[in-house]
Amino acid sequence: MTADGVGAGAGRGRTGLAAGSGAARGGVGPVTGGDAVRLSGRGIRSLIGFRVLPAAGVLAGHLAPFAAVMVPATAGAWQAVDRVNYLAVDVFFLLSGFGIALGRAASGGGGHGRFLWMRLARLWPLHAVVLAGLAVGAVLSDVLGLGFERGGTWGSFAAQALLLHGWGFADSLSWNGPTWSLSAELACYLVFPVIWALAGRVSGARAAWCWHFVALGVVFGAYRVLGADDAHLTYLAPLWRAVGDFTAGALLSRAHLAGGRVPEVLGRWALPLVAGVVALVPALALVGAPPLWALVLVGPAVLGVAQERAAVRRVFRGPVALRLGRYSFAVFVVQVPCLLALSPFVGGVLGVVLVVAVVLVVAVVCHHAVEAPCQRALRAWWGR
Repeated sequence: MTADGVGAGAGRGRTGLAAGSGAARGGVGPVTGGDAVRLSGRGIRSLIGFRVLPAAGVLAGHLAPFAAVMVPATAGAWQAVDRVNYLAVDVFFLLSGFGIALGRAASGGGGHGRFLWMRLARLWPLHAVVLAGLAVGAVLSDVLGLGFERGGTWGSFAAQALLLHGWGFADSLSWNGPTWSLSAELACYLVFPVIWALAGRVSGARAAWCWHFVALGVVFGAYRVLGADDAHLTYLAPLWRAVGDFTAGALLSRAHLAGGRVPEVLGRWALPLVAGVVALVPALALVGAPPLWALVLVGPAVLGVAQERAAVRRVFRGPVALRLGRYSFAVFVVQVPCLLALSPFVGGVLGVVLVVAVVLVVAVVCHHAVEAPCQRALRAWWGR
C-alpha cells in the first residue's frame, strides 16, 4: 500500500496542486513512488519521503518471523515488532485517502471509470508479474518435487489475481499475502464517489477535524466489537479498517484545504508529532492496548508534514528519502517472495542484512523494469 496522489502544495488554505500534475488529472495512486504520486514541483514532496517510515514498518513486520529464526537471540524483539507493525498499513490507507481527495478537489471531478483505470495502472501490473512468478514456481515445484510452499489453492490465486482477496471472510493469507491491502485499497477506490460526496460537503476546519475523528471512531468501534486481532484486522473484516482510514484521510484533506491556524501549528510540530506516533505504538502495546489507537496522532502528523516547513524538508525531502519513497510500492510487493526465497539459505545478522539488501535491489529493478513503464503505457492507452 502506498500513499497515493499526494500532489497538493503545502499552502495554507490553498490546494497547491499544479494543473498539469497527476493528482490534478485524477491519476492518483497507492501503499502505497514518484510515478504513484505524479507530482509537479509544487507538490507535497515531503509526503513521498514520509512514506519511508510506514514502508519500513511493513518490511520489519514481514521480516520479523524470518529474522527471529535467523538470529534466535533477537526473537523476543522481533516478536514485539510483529505485534505492532500492522499500524503502518493503516497509515498508508489514510495517506491514500488524503492524497486522492486533494486530487479530486483540484480536478473538480472527472469520470469514475478513468479514475479506476489510472488506479489499476498503478496497482496491478507489478502485482500481476510477481504473482505470475509465484505461479511458475508452484508449477515447477509440482513437476520437479521442489517443495515450494505457496500456502494457497489455485482458487485463491485467481481471487488474488483479480484483487478480490482482501475484502474479508478469509481464514489466512496465501501466495503473496501482503497484497490483501492492495485489494482493500481497490475497494476504497470503488466506493470513492460515495466517500467524496460526503467529504466534499464538509466545509470549515472544525467540521473537517470532527468528522475525521468520527471516521476513526468507526474503525475503533468496529474492532472493539469484532476484536482488534490479526484475524479480524487482516483476514475476516479488513474493510472496516481500510475504508475507515481512507475516509479519515479524505476528511483530513478538507482540514488542509480549510487552512487557518491549526495547520500552521501542526507544521511547526510535525517532527515531534511523527516521533510521538512512533513512540506511542510500542507504548500502547506495553499496556495491552491496540496499537491501532495511535491513529489519533497520525492525522495531525500527516497534516503537519504536509505544511513542508524547513525542518520537515530537511528530513523528508532529501534525495535518499525521496528515492526510497518512490520505490516503496515495489518494496511492498516483492518483499515476501524475496524473504521466502532467500531465508532458507542464509542465517545470522549478516543474513538478515543480505535479505533486506536483496529486497531493495529487486524492488529498484522491478520499479524501473515493470512498475513505471507499465503504468505509463496503461495511462497512455486510456488517452488514445
